[in-house]
Amino acid sequence: MAQELVGKPIATAMREEILHQSRAYQQRGINPKIAVISVGHDAAARAYVASLKRVAEKLEITFADVHLDPDTAKVHKRVAALAADEHVHGIILALPFAKTIDAAAVYAQVPTDKDIDGLGAGQFGRLSAGEEEGVLAPATPQACLALVEPIMSLKGADTVILGRGKTVGRGLAAMLLNRHATVSVCHSATKNLADVTRRADVIFSAAGNPGLLTRDHVRAGQIVIDAGVSIVDGALCGDADFPAVAEVVSAITPSPGGVGPVTMAFVFANLMKAVQIGAES
Repeated sequence: MAQELVGKPIATAMREEILHQSRAYQQRGINPKIAVISVGHDAAARAYVASLKRVAEKLEITFADVHLDPDTAKVHKRVAALAADEHVHGIILALPFAKTIDAAAVYAQVPTDKDIDGLGAGQFGRLSAGEEEGVLAPATPQACLALVEPIMSLKGADTVILGRGKTVGRGLAAMLLNRHATVSVCHSATKNLADVTRRADVIFSAAGNPGLLTRDHVRAGQIVIDAGVSIVDGALCGDADFPAVAEVVSAITPSPGGVGPVTMAFVFANLMKAVQIGAES
């Protein structure tokens, strides 16, 4: 049976350090502040906002829940105000937005040094160019790597990513290349998926497709990092058929309880970086 790579120990250690940093900034008269923007009434987006708020309160971080109606002009005006506010250190878009709002256009308004999601062109471009020092990298790819790197070196490793989305797959591919891994990115048009996944040393799954990764896709000795997020019968689940896959591979993250807690910690670690950038500018 596979080793379960649970995220809580990593997340707990990170949150203790973030709380220490937050208090240190407050002693200097700097109150770390995060603004989370949601537009419309998507249940998943609002649940994400609530989760961020709970963690922010525990970390003594000022939290602004910016919940807007889907009026394009008013949304852009509010985002522009947040972008210009020197007391706001980090901005997150809680997606999906209402369909009438162009999220990419809103993202374009977020200053690079406040983009703690790491998904704007500035941060993402630097990451893709091979930079990581000082970059606000996307939180989920950071979490994926934090779960793998304590147990194996990625240099020369054969890695497979399931899912080419900007939130996880594309940023993770860049970060793996920065670590000298061999990277294959699979998606809906990939042929003979099982042949590709069985060759890998590490499989990172972020397709949001429950049951995508089965026993037939894996072999003994592999590590599986399941960053997929889906709701099935009211319960959160990942991409892997966990019981079947765990019988074969060496190590696997559970879902929930694996990547998620570490991702949340990296969101606030990015905020601390953004506070530092602001303090130094």
